[in-house]
Amino acid sequence: MAMLICCADPDITRRWLEGIDTLDSVRCIRDAAGIDELRVDPTPSPALIDLEAPGIGGTEAAVALCRRHPQIAFIFLSSRPETAEGLTLIGAGGRGYCNRYILPELLHKAVEVVAMGEVWLGRRLVEQLLKNQGRAPAPAVDGKAMAGYIALTPREREVARMVAHGASNKVIARSLGISERTVKAHMSAIFGKTETRDRLQLGLLARSWPLDDAAQEAARTKVQ
Repeated sequence: MAMLICCADPDITRRWLEGIDTLDSVRCIRDAAGIDELRVDPTPSPALIDLEAPGIGGTEAAVALCRRHPQIAFIFLSSRPETAEGLTLIGAGGRGYCNRYILPELLHKAVEVVAMGEVWLGRRLVEQLLKNQGRAPAPAVDGKAMAGYIALTPREREVARMVAHGASNKVIARSLGISERTVKAHMSAIFGKTETRDRLQLGLLARSWPLDDAAQEAARTKVQ
C-alpha cells in the first residue's frame, strides 16, 4: 500500500513513520502544493496531513484539499484537536482526524482502518459525538439491534449504555466500582456479541435499545 505524508516538522514525520513502517512505500512532502502535483501520479491512500503544514494552515484549506482530491483518503492530524474541526473535516470528505502526537501504534491502527474504507476518529471526538447523539431522538429498534442486546449480560448492557452517553473507560470504571481492565474485558465481549467495531458504532446501536426489561421482553418476542 502506498502512503503519503505531508508534514514540515521532521520530528513529527519521524514519529509518524514509526507507526507505518510496515507499509510498502511512503512519500514524504513538506507542503500542500506537493499534493496537487500528485494528479499525474498513482493516487496514494491513505494520506497523513499535518494541519500545520505550509499550504494547509487550518480547517478551511483542509476542506478545500478534500474537495480537490476526493479520491484520496485524508487523515488530518491536529496539535489541538477540536470536535467542531473534526466534524467539519469528516463532513468534507476526510477519512480520519486525530492528535498530531498520536502514539505510533495507534497511528498504525488508524491507517489500517482508513485503508479498509472506514473512518478513524480520536477517542475524545467519538465521546463528544455520542454525547451530541444522546440529545437527539433514539432510532427505532430493529431485529439486529435487539439480538445484540439480548446476548449481553446485565453488566455488559450497563457498560454499553454508558458508552452510548460518551463515557470513557476510566469514567465507567469509577462509576461502576470496577477496574479499567474489567471494563476493557466487558468492551471486548460487547463488541463481539453486538458485531460492532468501535465505540461510535456501539454507542449508536445502544441508543436503539429498550430502556427497561418489559420493553426488552416485547422486543425479544418480536425478534423470535
